[in-house]
Amino acid sequence: MKYMHGTDERRKDVLWIWANRVGAIILIVCSSAVVLIVGLATIYYKEVQCGWSMVAMVFCGVSTLLLLYIGVSDFDWRNAQYILSEKGIVIVYTLKTIEIPWKKVKSVSVHPVDIFRPPSARDYIIVQLSDSPLESERFGFRLNLIKCRICRKKFLAIRYTQARMQEFLVYAGTGDG
Repeated sequence: MKYMHGTDERRKDVLWIWANRVGAIILIVCSSAVVLIVGLATIYYKEVQCGWSMVAMVFCGVSTLLLLYIGVSDFDWRNAQYILSEKGIVIVYTLKTIEIPWKKVKSVSVHPVDIFRPPSARDYIIVQLSDSPLESERFGFRLNLIKCRICRKKFLAIRYTQARMQEFLVYAGTGDG
């Protein structure tokens, strides 16, 4: 299995994985601390009956849990792995596996994707899964990792290397590589 955002160089991939894991751990610890503090404050203020209203505390707790969910799902997406076979592409996430048959693949091409801000683009293999064009083709701007995560049902974004592209072209038999 290969990491979707890796380069197949073990040293670089391990750095990417550990950076994501440390970020996820920090997010989980901070979110858990906020939920704990909100819970304790709710109990305290309910007994003392001063300060915050219950609505504000529930809002704070729900928004923290929502941010935690978004962070964990982003971590899961960034550490996804894939396998190519004659049947199609298998994407392996932490808790689920998705199989995409080759007949669902509309095209395979290479596009620049911004990692942080516009000058930090890296080439990604874009596996188009729907008939709708990429936003970058419609509106003329480059993709970024956030857009790739949000639109993952329309297309897959896999870090480009020459070997990976060759493998895709062999299996898919399509693409503008």
